[in-house]
Amino acid sequence: MFVSLTLLLFLLIHIILLYIQLFNGISIVKILMKSALQVNANCSNNSMNFMLQIYLYSSIVLIIFFKLTFLIHTQRLFVLYNHFLQIFFKNIIFMYYIFISLPYLNSFLIVNIIKLLRNFFQEKFESYVIMSCASKKKTKSIQLKKILKNK
Repeated sequence: MFVSLTLLLFLLIHIILLYIQLFNGISIVKILMKSALQVNANCSNNSMNFMLQIYLYSSIVLIIFFKLTFLIHTQRLFVLYNHFLQIFFKNIIFMYYIFISLPYLNSFLIVNIIKLLRNFFQEKFESYVIMSCASKKKTKSIQLKKILKNK
């Protein structure tokens, strides 16, 4: 009972922090690293370490989910969503390996995995947004040239 309430509290705090991060630019990875280091320094109890691993595991899913919901509310609705699904399913074996092996990893390694995943998805999204914006500008310039030729 205590474990589930604590985990629920962790998740609630995490959701609040994610919304703060989305709208104010605070990096969730720094917050996670600080909390991981504090728990490891204060408590050598295995149950607390396992709870931290569950918390960090859920943070991977929550980061991906909230990044998706935030991007879905912007103009790049379905294009980015489809691109994300392609990336996600190409790397599903890697994600599955990480999720299965989480209880055997220490929390510092988990934080680094979260940081790598976050950077990976962020780079993919940014490069795709740049490419899609460039292609839109190119099509607009081609249409403008056609209109000018017709006049």
